[in-house]
Amino acid sequence: MGLNVQPIPQNQYYKPYSLVQHKGIFQKENNTYYITLGCCIKSLPFMFLFMCLSFNWFTVSFLPDTWIIFILGLIFTLFTLSCCFRMYCSAIFILGPNNLTVIKKSYCNKKCTIYNPGEIERVEFTYSRKDKNDINNYALNLVGKNGYIDYVLSAGTRWTLFTIDEIEFFLYTVNTHIQTKMKV
Repeated sequence: MGLNVQPIPQNQYYKPYSLVQHKGIFQKENNTYYITLGCCIKSLPFMFLFMCLSFNWFTVSFLPDTWIIFILGLIFTLFTLSCCFRMYCSAIFILGPNNLTVIKKSYCNKKCTIYNPGEIERVEFTYSRKDKNDINNYALNLVGKNGYIDYVLSAGTRWTLFTIDEIEFFLYTVNTHIQTKMKV
């Protein structure tokens, strides 16, 4: 089963936000949407960091002559720290008068991008589920006019992070804004 909702869903998908069942996309204000991947995915870098630091402590405390293992543990620790900077777990979409502001947040980093008229074509929110292993795959991307794809969020999890209604509502609202107010 796969759902790949593209440019602008039909008007039949438009409902008032109060009638949309939601799990991971929240409308903070009339023109601001907050998207989160949930607490379980957000905690992954910290779990790996804790495991690596515990491994390093164990190596130094009980095996003092094995520096190669300690260096390997230090490399894994640095890798997990980089995940805290690069693994985006939430995003904020702000629909301006004639622009779109996207703020991607990780634990240790925040990246703000302002898209002006004519720079982006659409927002894609792709959902797929493979029956074999029951993994829900989500990908939220911005497609630029020149074919450039800006990856905003992605996750693969056994839990359902978003409802189909909220994905369709979000895509309808943001893509309508892009097609009407950000057209050159």
